[in-house]
Amino acid sequence: MTDMPVPESAMRTFEEQFRCHLCCHDYSGQLQNTPLPQYHLNPFCTGLKEHKNKLTELCLEFDRDKVQHHLLKNHLRPFFKCCHCGMREAVFPITADGRLHGVLFAGPFQPRGTAEELMNPRTHRLPHGSRLPVLPPEQEEPFLAYGTLIASFLGLQIRKPPHVPASRREIIETYLEVNCIRDIGLADLAEVLSLTPPRASEAVKNLFGQNFCAVLREKRLEKARLLLRNSSFTMDSVARRCGFRDAAYFHRIFRKSTGMTPVRFRCENKVTEA
Repeated sequence: MTDMPVPESAMRTFEEQFRCHLCCHDYSGQLQNTPLPQYHLNPFCTGLKEHKNKLTELCLEFDRDKVQHHLLKNHLRPFFKCCHCGMREAVFPITADGRLHGVLFAGPFQPRGTAEELMNPRTHRLPHGSRLPVLPPEQEEPFLAYGTLIASFLGLQIRKPPHVPASRREIIETYLEVNCIRDIGLADLAEVLSLTPPRASEAVKNLFGQNFCAVLREKRLEKARLLLRNSSFTMDSVARRCGFRDAAYFHRIFRKSTGMTPVRFRCENKVTEA
């Protein structure tokens, strides 16, 4: 039972029940295979960062330095923090053998400003009219228990030996998952497979029923759908973050693949903010 990975459905249930978003910051390099985003992917954070470039750097510094220091100083106990944008978020340490490997964040919520929270001086504000979800006091105990359980399961996975792709298909899928946002081509994959480009092309066609460009494009579109549902990034930013050369090309490819524009997809599928 304890060797099972955290079911993705359990994480989604947590997000729905408490109207929050989960993300995972990896400190040791051993949490790369979690099904969670590695940065704060929610409409509030992404909406601010889209227009204020320095916020990303401030966020990383706060979550990397102050949060780690607070956890180590307080015996790796979960706690709430309030960021420089005035958003409240829970911090759950991910540990293995007494070592801090990463952090599970859950939020954001309306701030309370209570004494047990790690505060950061507010330097930015949410746009007027934004309504952060509220975590009622009576829900905090089950919220913290559920979040701690998810973080514990993630910590259990660290003790397992790293997974090595066993098949050629898995090697290709792993390579594309990691590198699809970069400007890669068939020659790059061929080098990973130790094949000539024609042989690599044949392998992709046999394994996926599509050529390399189609498989790569679908992987990029998969990431784009995730960002459109969960972020407030502009179309140009979504395109660049998913490996498309510009917004116009992304618009054309997305519409051809899904039958709707990226804007319409976002309107019909976006996660509600409150």
